[in-house]
Amino acid sequence: MNKVFLLGRVVGMPKFRETKNKMAFAEISVEVDESYYKKDEKVEKKAIHKGIAWDNLSPIIAKIKSDDLVFLEGTL
Repeated sequence: MNKVFLLGRVVGMPKFRETKNKMAFAEISVEVDESYYKKDEKVEKKAIHKGIAWDNLSPIIAKIKSDDLVFLEGTL
């Protein structure tokens, strides 16, 4: 199975483009927080993941603004 779930905040505004064949897509960046304990000390990390929404998902991405909380599902 090749499935990914991300819960995080949008970084910047999504970018919209078209391929040479006029297929729409949107690029989005999401910041995800991670925390764990290492030897009784809490370690916190942040990672930014980039994703692409193709064709009919682009209008949905258009409603998203910077710092919105989003839950994304996709594949690697």
